[in-house]
Amino acid sequence: MASRTNSAQAATSPFITESDGKLMLNGSTYPYLAIDAYWLSTLVDEQDMANVLSNVSRLGITNVVVPAYNLVNELNVPPVGSNETWLQLLHPNGSLTFNEDENGFKRLDKLVKQAKLQNIHIDFTLSNNFDPRALIANQSIDDLTETIVNGFNTTRPRNFLRNDYGGADFISATLGSTSHDFFTNQTIINVFKAIVEDIVTRYSEETTVASWTPIKEAQCGGSLPTSNTCDTTVISEWHDDITKFIQQFDPNHLVVAGTSGLECDVESSCPKIFTPTSPPPVQPSAAPGRRATRSKRQILLDRKERMKKARALERARSSNKSGVQIRGRWVSAPTRRQSGDDVVPEVTDGSSGVDSVDLGNSAVGGLTSSYLPFERTYFTNQNNSDINNIIELGNEWIIRQADIRAQLATAKPVYLTMGVPVQKFSEFFVFANSSINEVSESSSTLLRRQSSGDENVIGVNTEQQSTIWTSWFNTAQDQNVNVIMQGLGDNDLTFTQGTTYSPDNSSTSSSTDTSTTTSSPNDGYNIVTSDDSDAEMQNVISNAANALQISAA
Repeated sequence: MASRTNSAQAATSPFITESDGKLMLNGSTYPYLAIDAYWLSTLVDEQDMANVLSNVSRLGITNVVVPAYNLVNELNVPPVGSNETWLQLLHPNGSLTFNEDENGFKRLDKLVKQAKLQNIHIDFTLSNNFDPRALIANQSIDDLTETIVNGFNTTRPRNFLRNDYGGADFISATLGSTSHDFFTNQTIINVFKAIVEDIVTRYSEETTVASWTPIKEAQCGGSLPTSNTCDTTVISEWHDDITKFIQQFDPNHLVVAGTSGLECDVESSCPKIFTPTSPPPVQPSAAPGRRATRSKRQILLDRKERMKKARALERARSSNKSGVQIRGRWVSAPTRRQSGDDVVPEVTDGSSGVDSVDLGNSAVGGLTSSYLPFERTYFTNQNNSDINNIIELGNEWIIRQADIRAQLATAKPVYLTMGVPVQKFSEFFVFANSSINEVSESSSTLLRRQSSGDENVIGVNTEQQSTIWTSWFNTAQDQNVNVIMQGLGDNDLTFTQGTTYSPDNSSTSSSTDTSTTTSSPNDGYNIVTSDDSDAEMQNVISNAANALQISAA
């Protein structure tokens, strides 16, 4: 079954569909603006869910990204009666137990209900390529006495970090594997399909659900050592197979591949499975719904021209005195502008195991890039400390995603998760594939020094955050790239014993007292929507949402 939507379906469907690379709802362009709210499905108090979603809706945000998986094994399953959320229990023999209790799917059902009431759509993810807990998956947490075990920080409770929900490597490790063979081990694939079938069948008719992402940040490497049997063809074929599998049970929702935006570009050599190897006969224009075939040279020239135009547009915007001005620059020596290829060369050489263009030509209904591939190098390297470079690198990455769409045989929607570490949350800062705080727990890391001279901070201040996001939002709208912000923060949640919202444990929350409210989990990227502590950024989001709504009208 194909993952395409014809114009007649798009005009009548109550589900979010796609047409020629754009998201549609009831025949109109859908003004997509999302935020990653991974912890939202773990809230115990349903009123908290309603309040958080109301704050999100107030800013014009249309979608939240939430995991529809929360996997445990026999060594870390919460005790009976616990408030801690879990959805699936994986046994060593590969069998599964699905949790239909209050701390299981009933909790996820409440989130879907509240999202519907607030007219918010949910993009569900089904796994994560990285899961540092896989490093201790076969050890009881109660038996661990060290703070850091096998590179995993044991002090944070499960579900505090976005990568700690029982992802791909947690499945592999539980079943006895010692490598990242999630895409090649048929036993693991069968277990994953059982998890997928259960969840997509549950919500196949639910219009509040916007899409399924089988796995975030798919790569041949993960938290476990890289499998020697994985390459770009493996990950492309896996996505094609999983997409068709999902559509057997749910033909209504888009299936979006989490590719990280990585490529095997025209200068590299990767086998193509789904991309035509020879161009079609010459014709005056592309067939309806299809892209004209471009030569390798033309692809490079087009990308260069798109980036040139985006930089010129950004200079024009920044020269407008009515706009947000850049102040408080980093104290550092002048540096040349670095491209994404300079910072992370494997972005385009296929060594990650991802060829987004070939994968995009498979059965998937869209592509999503998770995070900025250069951010770890950038935000911990003083030599890259010009804030203009952050803006330009982000804009370049947005344009790359639009260029991937332009290379597809048939245009499909592209999404991009973007985030900026914020100085005030330095104590919580953790990269997406880690569990270690870069400031307090890694003295060897070269941290960004701010103008104050304080070395124990990382990221940007709130004013710079707003400046960066203003530019990124503008470029994304110009390029028709759907933005997912990382990540949602809230300071007005009901504390609940035994969860990540318990103020009795300083490692689980930013709250330092025993009041009746506490804060959401935080990995250093949070944008708070529950009060005016991030008022400037809230205003930037509202402006971006308004612009998208006007454009869609």
